[in-house]
Amino acid sequence: MGFIVAIASSPRQGNSDWMLNNVIEGIETCQINCRKIVLRERDIKVCDGCLACEQIGKCHLVDDMNSILNELSAADGLIFAIPVRFDSVPGILKNFIDRLNPLLFDDRMKGKRMGMLVVGQLSGREGKSSRRKVINYMKNIAEIFSMEFVGSVEARGRLVGDVQKKVGEICFRFGKDFGGCLR
Repeated sequence: MGFIVAIASSPRQGNSDWMLNNVIEGIETCQINCRKIVLRERDIKVCDGCLACEQIGKCHLVDDMNSILNELSAADGLIFAIPVRFDSVPGILKNFIDRLNPLLFDDRMKGKRMGMLVVGQLSGREGKSSRRKVINYMKNIAEIFSMEFVGSVEARGRLVGDVQKKVGEICFRFGKDFGGCLR
């Protein structure tokens, strides 16, 4: 495996970022390079729906997305860290997904491994259901791109630091498994 792209999709630095950092540590113990993309720190314009990318394989908008698309194309796997927002993904992740359209028509993502970390503030059945909606949405994205969904880690937390006691070791092991150390 060459390298893995880790995508932090929270509009703030919080629990999902912390979980992702633990996964990255686990991946790197497998001697696998991991490149972290923090969406809130990138200039990613909103897709204008022109569909020109279907013909030319890249987006005409001038921002950070074309270099990100090149990284994703070269990567062996992707890990998404996702805070739940109203039973869905945060807006910056949805915008990012919309901008993946150039990769849809030439199989550049086919066969890549995809995993995710999902953290939401609700508890009980309602919280589980909310996190499952996000996982199912992202599984669908993996299917659309013919990627292999390999698993997820879920956590409950609202305030920064809520999940640290519960899932640090789980995320680390998930990273080791994703990186190939535990297979």
